Parts: sequence; C-alpha cells; structure tokens
Amino acid sequence: GITDGEFVIDLVTKDPQISQITARFIAKKLARHFWGYNPPAELVTEIADAYAASVGDIRAMLRVVLAEKWIAIAPPKLKRPFHYVVSSLRALDADVTSEDAMWGIMYILSLMGHLPFDWAPPNGYPDASAYWSGLILPRWRFGAIVPLQADYIGLNFNEYLADMTTDAFLDLVNAKLYRGAMTDYERAELQQFLDAYPDWEYRKLETIGLALSSPSFQWY
Repeated sequence: GITDGEFVIDLVTKDPQISQITARFIAKKLARHFWGYNPPAELVTEIADAYAASVGDIRAMLRVVLAEKWIAIAPPKLKRPFHYVVSSLRALDADVTSEDAMWGIMYILSLMGHLPFDWAPPNGYPDASAYWSGLILPRWRFGAIVPLQADYIGLNFNEYLADMTTDAFLDLVNAKLYRGAMTDYERAELQQFLDAYPDWEYRKLETIGLALSSPSFQWY
C-alpha cells in the first residue's frame, strides 16, 4: 500500500548511496531535455550537485542547465511534434480556446505521432532526433495546411494581410516566427517565393507556412 510507496520514495531520495544515483538519473534527464542529446558529464554533475544541495528542488537544477555558460554552447535540438506545433501557435498568437481549435490541433498531432498521453510505455515519448526525424513529411504538411485550417486551430492572420511592403511583411515574419534571427538564406528563399505573387493574400499565408517548415523553425 501507500506505506511501501513512501518507503521506496524515501529510499531513492534520502539513502546516502541510492540518492546519488537518483540525482544523476534526474540530472541526465534534465540535461538531455533542456541542453542537448549528449550532455557533457560536467553539466550532469553540476545538476546532480544542485539536486543534493537543494534536496531535490527542480528549480535549482534548472538554474544550472539554463545558465548562460551552458546554453551558449548548447547544440540545436529537433523539436518534437508537440513542441513544434505549440511553438508555431505561440509565434502566430493563436487563440486556442474553442473546441474546434482543440480538436484540430489534436488531429494534427495524431498525424505527427505525438498525441498527448498516447504513448503506452511508462517512459514517455522518445527524446531523440533519430526517432522523430523519420516523420518529416507530416511536419512539412503542417506548414502547408496552416493557411487552410486557420479557423480550426485558432489563428487570425489579419496582421500579416495588412497593406505593407514585401520587406515589411518579411520583417514581421522574422520578428514573430524567428525572433529576429532569420538567416539571410531563409529570407532570400521566402522573398523569392513571395515575389512570384506579391499582392496575393493567399501567397502571403503560404509564405508563413513555408517559414514554419524551414530548418530554423524545426530546430531550437
């Protein structure tokens, strides 16, 4: 019963030897999720030390992994589908409050193989690029269907469809989707795509979809 459960929790968190194993196990999980797929041993040790010093305070551990010295050298990570979709909706200021929007997003995530609470084993969805990189087509399709399914996923593109120059439009896309970090290559590609029909509203929406499908937005 609950007594046995509390005994095990005390064992893995307070036993002098076993708690060290617990600290490194949790530290590696956090480092892998927030820093990169192959975190340095020094980072894992620092996080584990924070665990021991704070008696398991997750916030104290996150302050280590998110410290500037570590984030500055973190390698890119491929967004898992859920994070990819959510980051897209955030960047586009989506209003996900209606039932239609919720079910539309759930349908998209089911196509990408990352439906919440749908992974049977107790270890959770894999946090590995090798697992998710094989499902690239649904990710590209997501960018393509965004203009078509705006009403079903809580999006309003009025800001992007306002009267503005092509440069101003791309500046807006850069600010919203790339947080000002759009590469020259990506801007040139989006410019070339948009220039074919610069005054066509739907072409602007397709350009947004193309930006969502770009490498810089697929990784973080």
